[in-house]
Amino acid sequence: MKKIFLSIITSVVVLSSCNDDRINEEAEYQPMDEFYNENKPEEQEFVITSDTGSVPIVGMEGTELWGFRNILEHRNGDEVQLPYSLKLIELYSYEDMILYRMPTLASTSILESGGEVKITAWESGKELVLKSGEKYPLVLATTPTKAGMSVYHGDHPNNEFGSWDASSDGSIIIQAEKYQMHTAKMGWQNCGQAGSNNGTTDVKFSVEGKGGEFIDLYITLKDYQGLLKGNNLVVNSVPIGQNVTIVAMAKDQNDEYRLHKQEIMITDGLEIILDMQVVSETALLSTLAGL
Repeated sequence: MKKIFLSIITSVVVLSSCNDDRINEEAEYQPMDEFYNENKPEEQEFVITSDTGSVPIVGMEGTELWGFRNILEHRNGDEVQLPYSLKLIELYSYEDMILYRMPTLASTSILESGGEVKITAWESGKELVLKSGEKYPLVLATTPTKAGMSVYHGDHPNNEFGSWDASSDGSIIIQAEKYQMHTAKMGWQNCGQAGSNNGTTDVKFSVEGKGGEFIDLYITLKDYQGLLKGNNLVVNSVPIGQNVTIVAMAKDQNDEYRLHKQEIMITDGLEIILDMQVVSETALLSTLAGL
């Protein structure tokens, strides 16, 4: 009986010791690619089989596509045949922009965004283009609208963020109840304007543990819809004096999600120590949805 009792005590001590080791072990942060791929907004596809009654095509978030087949062509100039398809990605909320890792940055200037969308057209597996002189008409879902918005085209190969570039090809936005965009090229589009600021600063971060370069950093602005993404524990070109929310997230070596969320005003030369707390995937997604 004493041997059994001692064996039970020994097992409890060993288990307790293992749990303590896990709690106290140094975090080793890992990339979150799988998390993004599983949760990012899906690309919607609409198959067009007729030239009548096909517009507007309305996306899940409310984007309206008004273009007809006669403004499209193959890259070699061939006419588009029926059926053909339109594909659409819609990013309006901070949650969706973060899950797609698509900040609102043009060069080193943060944009106030009225929505980021991607529109492409396809026939028989071949991507189509606009005919010379044509513009693709669409209406964004964002309300209310703001004056001064213009079209920014996205240079995002394979949907990996590159840059937002101000259009110089005649693309326009008409401000009405909703933004009416007429874009001279297909692909990624941003309804934006330079966000107001009183200068910018680089915000630097530090964290206990290894693999800090794998922590994904985001800064969302309170006064207007602007999103910045960091790299290697630094977020560049953050507007000074803005009230923001900082979100840092990663996975650790135990496949557990880690999160730091903080609301703060940006000051020049700001440095922040991250407190990466273990959270569930549900809690992490809830945090992003609440931004």
